[in-house]
Formats: sequence, structure tokens, C-alpha cells
Amino acid sequence: MKRPAVWIAAAAVLLCAGLVICFVSGVFSGKGRRGASGYEASDEARTGELFDIIMSSPQTSSNSWDYLDAHEAEHKELLKDKENTLRYIFTVFLAAEKSGQPENGLKGVLMRIILDEIAPYLMLDLVATPQDYFSAWKDMALQQQGDHDDKWLKKNYPAAYILKQML
Repeated sequence: MKRPAVWIAAAAVLLCAGLVICFVSGVFSGKGRRGASGYEASDEARTGELFDIIMSSPQTSSNSWDYLDAHEAEHKELLKDKENTLRYIFTVFLAAEKSGQPENGLKGVLMRIILDEIAPYLMLDLVATPQDYFSAWKDMALQQQGDHDDKWLKKNYPAAYILKQML
């Protein structure tokens, strides 16, 4: 009768050892692999989820601020996690630019608003589609990059610095 107990104890020890190895190696750390955009896949997925939640309601409104107001917690989370939110926004707009299919729907409008909230120092006084706005914003950010070194850019224009890392 003692033999099954020994096998159960041995299995438990092996399971615990395996879990310790996984935690130490970061398998269960909640972090994904770094992608081409420079941030982790789990961060990108979470940021995309937040935008999806915000876009889910109120479906009858034509005012993009109503969507942000209806999802205050998600909006605040996007603003709090500035670097990942910027990387997500840049990734989406750059991919749309490359594919020739502009991001001009509700998502583009929300990303433009949040871009300006995170980086008001680069806000443009420009009435344009979200994709055109981003293109103008990117041109201005690239101009700042040409005028200053990385250390200055990172301190004074962190959004432009992040964009530079992604290009």
C-alpha cells in the first residue's frame, strides 16, 4: 500500500520542480516574446483588447469621445501604459501605411486622440483623416529626430524616440 503513495509523492516533487523551472525561466511571467516592433506580444494583445473593448459601445454614437467616456477604466489603462500604447498605435498606423489601406475608422480616430493625449508636445493643429494625421505627425517627429541626439529626444520627445526605435 505504501508504493502508490511513494509514486504520488515523487510525481508531486517532479511537478513542483517543473513549475519552479518554468517560473525561473519566465514561462509563466505573463510576458511574451519581443516582436519586430520592439515590445512584447502579450503587451500588443492587451493593448488591442483595450481598443476593442472601447470600440464595443456605445454603438449608436457618432462621437468618438462617447466611446472613451463609456470605457473610462480601459482609457486610463491605455494612458497609463504609455510606451506600449504608443508602440501599438505606431504599429497599426505604420502597417496601414505600408499596406495602402488607411486606418481611418473609429479605431484610427481613437488612436489619434490617445496619441495626442500621451504626446501633447507633438500635437498638430490639423483637420485630417486619422491616417493622414499620423503621417503628418510622423513627419514632424522625424524632423525632431534629425535636429537632436537620442538622449535629448528620449528626454524631451519620448514618443518621437519610440517611433525612431521602430523605424
